[in-house]
Amino acid sequence: MAASAGEGHVPPKELAAVMNSDEKLLWFDHPGAGAFAVTRLKSLMMSVPFFAFSYIWFNVFLKPDMPEYMGILGYVFIAFGTWHVLVPVWAFLVARLFMYYAITDKRLIILQFYPRKKLIPIELRDVVNILHIKGANKSGTLIIEVADLHNKKNTTEGQFVKAVGTFYGVRNAERVEAAINQLRSQIQGMGKPGGPPIKKKK
Repeated sequence: MAASAGEGHVPPKELAAVMNSDEKLLWFDHPGAGAFAVTRLKSLMMSVPFFAFSYIWFNVFLKPDMPEYMGILGYVFIAFGTWHVLVPVWAFLVARLFMYYAITDKRLIILQFYPRKKLIPIELRDVVNILHIKGANKSGTLIIEVADLHNKKNTTEGQFVKAVGTFYGVRNAERVEAAINQLRSQIQGMGKPGGPPIKKKK
């Protein structure tokens, strides 16, 4: 459906495709590519055993009198190790080019539109807590939590919560968090949903 936007905010076509016709876009941006890539760094550790196996295969097990095709297994280990090394690099590119975070007057949206589509919509009325991890230059990561009676993690108010989405490395994170909380308050009865758009820092 076509989406209308807040003042000065025209949604890119990928966001417009997942928004409702009565939704107004208040803010959108790409994730912080570096912060998102860091979440995939554990893949580097996974590469270590594959490179180790390839080294052992070529230098210990593979003998000169073995058929040439036996060497293929070593290259398979190298290929898997290289793939794990490249996972954070690919995550960086995905965050920079193929993902959006958005705030509308009704929802928070996390969208990856390539190489496969992943959509996480979070209703503002369901948000009960935001964890803010501060980064450099006013950036930060916002972890969005909603109520969950089956979770043993409590908020300061004693409510059971679960994390349902994360805004990694967003610019002006404090302003983004404040805007989300303002919209939550309005939706919960302190005014009509909506509010001013968040202006992106130039």
